[in-house]
Amino acid sequence: ELAREFDIDAAEQNDETAPKILELKGVVFHESRCGSTLAANSMMALNPVTNRVYSESSPPISALRGCGEDYSECSLAGAANLLKDVVYMMGRSNDPKEENLFFKFQSVTTRTMDTFRAAFPSTPW
Repeated sequence: ELAREFDIDAAEQNDETAPKILELKGVVFHESRCGSTLAANSMMALNPVTNRVYSESSPPISALRGCGEDYSECSLAGAANLLKDVVYMMGRSNDPKEENLFFKFQSVTTRTMDTFRAAFPSTPW
């Protein structure tokens, strides 16, 4: 929340050092031998200047599992908010050419797909 407030304040003050926030355009949920690596690499190859692709990066996985797969540590809404915060932080950029953000999630995350869908209901996966 504090990072978002900082970014909003910086943008409102036309601060040139304010980070740009990349839009999450899509997610690939990895499964063995399904072509997910090809899909992630293709997203980057389409336009490496504007597209940022994270492949099996650990922060989103930790966020997806942060509340427990059975939500014993917090609610689905809490888990979704945690994931949104992590994606937000990973989507900050100082490169004016970057525009799009993609993730390839490890296979273990398929069990927490409902958290992703609650956090990003309109993002293709």
